[in-house]
Amino acid sequence: MTIPPSPASSSSPSDTQPSRKRQRSQSMQSDASSSSLKRTAADLDSMDIDTRSPKTDQMSTLTIVDSNLEIDSYMAEQGEDDTPALLASEPSVWPEVSKTSSPEEKVAYVETCKARTMAVGETWYLVERSWWKRWRKALTGGVDKDGPVNEQDLGPVDNSPLLDPYDNLLVSISEGVDMEFVPQEVWRCFISWYGDAIRPLPRRVIERGSSKQITLELWPPSVKVFRLAKTKSDFPTFVYISVSAGETVKTFNRLLAARAAQQSQKDAAFRVWKIAPVDEDWKSMNFPLSMLQDANGKILEDSADKTAEDEGIISDDCFVVEFKDESGWPSDSALPPPPTVTGAPPPLFNSKDGFFDRMSKATTPSATALTSVTRGDNSYGFSTPSWKSTAKDKPLEPGILGLGNMGNTCFMNSALQCLAHMKELTDYFLTGLYQEELNPDNPLGMHGAIAETFGALLQRIWATSGSSNSYSPREFKSQLQRFAPQFTGYQQHDSQELVAFLLDGLHEDLNRVLNKPYVENPDWLGGGDLELVELAQKSWEGYMKRNDSVIVDLFQGQYKSTLICPECEKVSITFDPFMYLTLPLPVHKKWKHTIYFVPWDLRKPHVKVPVEINRDASFKDLKILLGRWMDANPDNLLTLEIFNNRFYKNLDDSLPCGELVDNDVIVCFELPCNSQQSRTYKKQAGDPIIIPVYLCDANPPIRTSYLASKNTSLFGYPSIVAIAPEQANDVEVMYDLVLGRLQRWTANARDLFKWEESTVSEMDHVPITLSSMPPLDSLTEISEDGSVVTTLQQADPTDGDIVDEKGITMVDEDDMDTSNADIIVPRRVGTKKDIFNLRLQTNHKEYGTSQYGTSRWESWERRTEQAEAEAILLREGDAFYCEFDENMKAYYFGDDRSRWEHALWDSWQEFLHPEYLESKKAFMEKKNKGITLQDCLDEFTKEEKLGEDDPWYCPKCKKHQQATKKFDLWKAPDVLVVHLKRFSNTRSMRDKIDTLIDFPVEGLDLTGMIGEREIAKKLAEQGVDLSEFEMGSLDEPLVYDLFAVDEHMGGLGGGHYRAYALNHLNEKWYHFDDSYVTLARATDAVNPNAYVLFYRRRSTAPIGGKTHHKIEKARLKSQNDVNDSMNLETQLPTPPSEDSGYMSALPLREPRPRPADPWSIRSQDSNASSSVASPSPEDLPSFEESQSQDHVNGTLDPLLLSSERFDFPDPSAKASPTSSNEAEIDSEDVDQDWDTSTSVKVGVREVNPESSPDGGSSRLRSSSSTSSISDMGSFSDVNVQKDRLCAINSDLVLDEKNKSEDYLLQYLLQASQLSLLAVYLGKHDRTKVALLCGGGSGHEPAHAGYVGQGILTEFRNYTGDVLNFGLAKEQYAALHPDKAEKVKFVIVGDDVAVGRTQGSIVGRRGLAGTVLVYKIAEALAHRGASLDEVHNIAQWVASNVATIGVGLDHCHVPGTAAVSSHLHASEIEIGMGIHNESGNRRLSPNPPLNELIPHLLDLLTSTSDPERSFLPFKGQKGKDEVVVLVNNLGGVSELELGAIVGEVHTALNARSIIIKRVLSGTFMTSLNMPGFSISLLLLPSKETTSAPEQPLLLSLLDEHSNAPGWKWSSHLTPHEQILLAKPASYVAQATSGAPLKATDSASFNTSIKRACEALISAEPEITQMDTIAGDGDCGLTLKAGAEAVLRKLAEGKVDGADLGGSIIYIAQVAEEAMGGTSGALYSIFFSALAQGLHVNSTASSSVTAESWSKALTSALDKLYTYTRARPPSRTLVDPLSAFIETLAKTSGRNYKAAVEAAALAAEETRDIEAKAGRSAYVEGDRLKKEKVADPGAWGVKTILESLLK
Repeated sequence: MTIPPSPASSSSPSDTQPSRKRQRSQSMQSDASSSSLKRTAADLDSMDIDTRSPKTDQMSTLTIVDSNLEIDSYMAEQGEDDTPALLASEPSVWPEVSKTSSPEEKVAYVETCKARTMAVGETWYLVERSWWKRWRKALTGGVDKDGPVNEQDLGPVDNSPLLDPYDNLLVSISEGVDMEFVPQEVWRCFISWYGDAIRPLPRRVIERGSSKQITLELWPPSVKVFRLAKTKSDFPTFVYISVSAGETVKTFNRLLAARAAQQSQKDAAFRVWKIAPVDEDWKSMNFPLSMLQDANGKILEDSADKTAEDEGIISDDCFVVEFKDESGWPSDSALPPPPTVTGAPPPLFNSKDGFFDRMSKATTPSATALTSVTRGDNSYGFSTPSWKSTAKDKPLEPGILGLGNMGNTCFMNSALQCLAHMKELTDYFLTGLYQEELNPDNPLGMHGAIAETFGALLQRIWATSGSSNSYSPREFKSQLQRFAPQFTGYQQHDSQELVAFLLDGLHEDLNRVLNKPYVENPDWLGGGDLELVELAQKSWEGYMKRNDSVIVDLFQGQYKSTLICPECEKVSITFDPFMYLTLPLPVHKKWKHTIYFVPWDLRKPHVKVPVEINRDASFKDLKILLGRWMDANPDNLLTLEIFNNRFYKNLDDSLPCGELVDNDVIVCFELPCNSQQSRTYKKQAGDPIIIPVYLCDANPPIRTSYLASKNTSLFGYPSIVAIAPEQANDVEVMYDLVLGRLQRWTANARDLFKWEESTVSEMDHVPITLSSMPPLDSLTEISEDGSVVTTLQQADPTDGDIVDEKGITMVDEDDMDTSNADIIVPRRVGTKKDIFNLRLQTNHKEYGTSQYGTSRWESWERRTEQAEAEAILLREGDAFYCEFDENMKAYYFGDDRSRWEHALWDSWQEFLHPEYLESKKAFMEKKNKGITLQDCLDEFTKEEKLGEDDPWYCPKCKKHQQATKKFDLWKAPDVLVVHLKRFSNTRSMRDKIDTLIDFPVEGLDLTGMIGEREIAKKLAEQGVDLSEFEMGSLDEPLVYDLFAVDEHMGGLGGGHYRAYALNHLNEKWYHFDDSYVTLARATDAVNPNAYVLFYRRRSTAPIGGKTHHKIEKARLKSQNDVNDSMNLETQLPTPPSEDSGYMSALPLREPRPRPADPWSIRSQDSNASSSVASPSPEDLPSFEESQSQDHVNGTLDPLLLSSERFDFPDPSAKASPTSSNEAEIDSEDVDQDWDTSTSVKVGVREVNPESSPDGGSSRLRSSSSTSSISDMGSFSDVNVQKDRLCAINSDLVLDEKNKSEDYLLQYLLQASQLSLLAVYLGKHDRTKVALLCGGGSGHEPAHAGYVGQGILTEFRNYTGDVLNFGLAKEQYAALHPDKAEKVKFVIVGDDVAVGRTQGSIVGRRGLAGTVLVYKIAEALAHRGASLDEVHNIAQWVASNVATIGVGLDHCHVPGTAAVSSHLHASEIEIGMGIHNESGNRRLSPNPPLNELIPHLLDLLTSTSDPERSFLPFKGQKGKDEVVVLVNNLGGVSELELGAIVGEVHTALNARSIIIKRVLSGTFMTSLNMPGFSISLLLLPSKETTSAPEQPLLLSLLDEHSNAPGWKWSSHLTPHEQILLAKPASYVAQATSGAPLKATDSASFNTSIKRACEALISAEPEITQMDTIAGDGDCGLTLKAGAEAVLRKLAEGKVDGADLGGSIIYIAQVAEEAMGGTSGALYSIFFSALAQGLHVNSTASSSVTAESWSKALTSALDKLYTYTRARPPSRTLVDPLSAFIETLAKTSGRNYKAAVEAAALAAEETRDIEAKAGRSAYVEGDRLKKEKVADPGAWGVKTILESLLK
């Protein structure tokens, strides 16, 4: 083929370099930056190309040019001539609807075009949803809570919210939620009407999958393009291009060639190779010819019939374009001939003979067109994605292969791992049995492709050797999206849906039934148990006639469905198969809201009703609830949402309650008729007309055609009025009805009517009723003649129709008399007609809530003219507007300035129904109980009633009925898959239930739930022969054991999937987090993230039925085949290391390396913290190979050797991902850079543990706390860490190439051979002694932090141990004998935890005492001392310093996944090493500091312990003098460290040991280890000989240093502690008189004790709450107070015999023991309570309940003077106030009700916005999300509830 002309102008590939971050985002998304290509018109017709310039990580290159519209350019080059014009500022083709068209015409045109069906090849555009909604609102006149929008304010389409920071289309978006799709003609309109769009997003319509499903391609594949060349070069760099998956392969190849061609190759013939993924750090466009073979290259043959999707091309695939030159194809002459295979027979499952390798020669018609490079049996297919020639297969642990994340494919990886660890299914595929049972002709299957792909993947997962510990299943994903287009792209999907699809797909691909017969389902004709068994058996046999596969044998069971008609009681029973159980969770999340209820009867007050109802309940359910509570007919209730003084949303019966959020105002009107909100309601003749009523300001007359919404100023509360048809023909009658409804909302309701005076005698004949008036005690008014008239209430109202009627008596104040004859009573004679103007608006559909259409004013005159005789004046969709002038509005309601002083719409009484209170209580009890898997099974089998929308047709009644339905398990499968239904999705709410479901790991017993087994036992007892039913043993229990769990973390539509699975070969559990695999415990899988559970039936016989027998037969046949080939004469013995296949090799696994072998750190287990594959001992060179290496046989000069660069691994450790939005590179594509660093220092002796901060081993038992900061890039590069030091101290220099100016230092560094980097003192005086130290990272500030003037000259981060430094010293001495004495060697081992016996060979570990050696030795060297002097003092200090460490847990290595602690919560470990080595002893429970510190000092100062008496302490008073160094190991706060120093100081003084200096701080850490160490340097006395003088040592220690890690210390000897005189203890005394006594002193004391114990027990829970909602100390504060009160109780100072004194003591405790805000509040309250008890108590000395209540009330009032918190404020005031106020209502007698009210108030703090306290500073969204109660309120609740007990 010949390449078309290359583009004349494009972005140069050499301008930028690929970025992994960029590549990952591109692999998931499509919108990348590029430059548009310029071509001739002919080229545009025939080609579509999209180039991508990969970006670097440097921000300087991220310019606007980098964000060009790549896909727009690509779409513009599809031959659509008008598309490029759309991207210009002026559209070339004017749309059919012009800019001046009416809004109605524009909306109609857009919606008509949008509703049409997509056609393949069309271009549609994405429109961001919020812009779309604003556009619709602007053109339809709709008004929502954001206010109106004018069309001229819309602006152009802005799709920016749909893009990530790299201009890629987000993956977590969906149509109708985040965006809308519009066709090209609509896009033209938007450009014409509103201007050029911001970030246009054109997309192509293609056919997806084998079903040719028409879809819009949101994320076109982005592939890498290379050019075949003789050699690799750094420039130019490779490029990405994005091409539609619907493009033909022929066009696809031409696009690649056009982008790869150089100018000289534009007319050359070309062919395209598909290769395995390249390394992450590969940047070159040129792909070396020599690597093509190892890259598994296959030719992608031209095809005009196949598309890119047919070829399985997905994002990040790599392609090499080869151009033909004069000598032909360069690859033909360069590739070697295929090797000849002789000798041993091939293994049973050759790794080169899998499905992926045979795709080029697949047997199905849909086989790929890729052609292999080589010929013969040795194909270079997809089975070895890592193409590096240096990669070698190594032994692998079968079944622990990680699966790489290719961009939100964790849902697939977790599901595959679970299914791959089903033993019988694995055996079925690995024996090759599936190949015999493939059914490619099944029209319901996938032509066998899914089974083939899954089988090949299982072979890789269970292989005994391979190149890497992880693998990205690209081929499986390609086949998956081919047959299941719903899984196409890089959005997150439901893992359970994939499991269901895969099981069903495997079943059909492997269905043994080749021709499915028609089978009619049997009907239940009635009968007993035997007939039921026969029906079930017949149903199963009918199903098996059409379905018979390994999936049926293993996974399928049968359930019984029973329907009962509620009318005729017809019973319908059917039996259906199931492959998995979807279990509902009996967790009914509550929808909590306050409903404003307005009764129709005006005598009843309007109230606010708090409700709790299931979140998925409808408003019909809510109406039923309200009807029951409010004694109203649910059908007569009208629910509406109010916003901005109008009805905003019609909340009809079908609407889910969950669609409304907390701040939505919901009002429920009771009507005297049916509310007509049910969709099934059929209107009847004579139904009242329901009209909305709005209050508005009076406006001048306007034209009736003007938009009504622009001429109304609404205020107040809208209402509803029901008008009978006969009332709707008179405007005045309707006016009176509306006015009657307004009485509820005004305090001046009486003045809505006209009145006249009447005598009592007249009243007998003319009843005086005041319709609908609210009750009034008395009213005074001035009549027209100026007289003052007082009105009095009439006690007995008369009955009315739908209004409240009350008699009112008026009395003239001047003539008031007791005589009835003189009493004047009012008589209402009509309504006042001038209060408001009743106007009419049309087009108020659904009470004015409809956003479509335009409301218009209409006059009553016009309505009257249109009406016929006796016809009503109202129409459907009318609304009343009551126009008030300014004076009338102010009199009846008020205004904003008067705060609506006469309005009653803000006055709502709260109505708490007992059912509501009981529901809250029951919810709390259930929450504390927890949920089990059995609860879910019970919920599944619970009888339920069908809904109105899902009725059942009863064949007997001949109509649809809401029947009762019940599911029962009938036949149990061998493998039970349980789907926990955690997700719910409604129109407006997507939710996940995160509740922990407790499920058994072993012993799930379903015996009692399987109907077949239960009924069979009954029939057997009756003597019925059941042999024909083949039910097996009825006595064997149906017990299941867990073998895998698919878990989901995060929310719906996103999050991350992981899996736990049991490896049946080694019986170990593993955690699979994409490519990260770690050992786990089975119980780890039982967590709130568990989503899909996989159980295997426990059985004495093999499970799987027919499949098991077939597997055994295939296994026997395979073994015979191997034995036959072994008998060949030419057969040679199989080497032990050769891969002999899955079945034969597993029993012959190689022994694991010894733990002491550093390589075993990774070879034994997968590394949980690195995407780099674990090394194997097999990768080490043999002894013979190693002897031929130059650096071993000594042929290289040491100086030359030292100048060479050695490649070492990046010490970073990538943390396990918490989201799937990041694609991973295949770990086999990463260079095999094994981390061989040990944890031994040169100059400081360290032991090599199995896990260390230095080595980053995956076997590290780290603490449970994980640092997300440590996962940042800067933590993954030691150079970056050391560069930080150089930034702090300008005297330091970072040298990565050993270019120290000091030749001696340079050589010494180089001679160690293992150097990585150096930090050295740039201005070091070369005439003075230089000190070098070695040590691993993770102990900062040691050791690099001590490089500087006054401490170390140079620091080396290295991979060797003491031997390496010793080797360097000796080699230097050997080559330079004259300078041998210029290098001295000091080893520091100050750890006393390692005894003499234990350390006799390896020596003691170097700990924080090393820092003292550094400081003193270098200070002396800085003074100009000789080498011997410096060496001697360093050696002396090292010999006289001792250190002991203690820790609560191991440290956490940055970037690694956290694992559970090796220590219990109550344990502490003494002697724990700084590399996570275990200590020499553990203490439990944790001792207090004043006990722990003396114990540690005993180890340091002991002279009697033969193992640990390292320092010659004299033990005499004042004879021992020391320097103390208290060191933070990483996780101790400064406050805690200060307490430790204080205890050390006290303990040493108690031993009469004199402290000369105290150093405290962070000197040598173990990352974030929660622990500390104590070092003592025993100073020489005057009598000591052969030792430096003490003043010299102290002066060297005190000398200034600018090293960043050195902590300043006082140069003075610490003074003895001088304690201030403690003030006299405050003695609680009663104020005066005899002490007040409790009714029962013993009970009082018991209650106080119980309350304190309850607080102490609740401390962890309250602390956890306060960690989220405060500062984390509330629980500890309350605990401290409770413990102090218990001490007072034990001392007898708190006693019921003296209540006043006891409470004052408690107030004192709160002040002194608790402190802080809580302590002050409690102290104030209890002090005031003591006062209140004395004030409110009677003469008797016993305190009554009423006295308690009054005292509590006065105490609360006193508390309010010191705090602004008022309920509801989310503070302790909420429950305290609720308790006291409820108690006061019963004068202190109903304590239980008061406690319940307090508990409810504490619970409700979960949903209250914080207004005071610490929570007020916490982000509100976090509090809403966490739903955590206020900790202070919870403490009050705990106290009160414990007192109640």
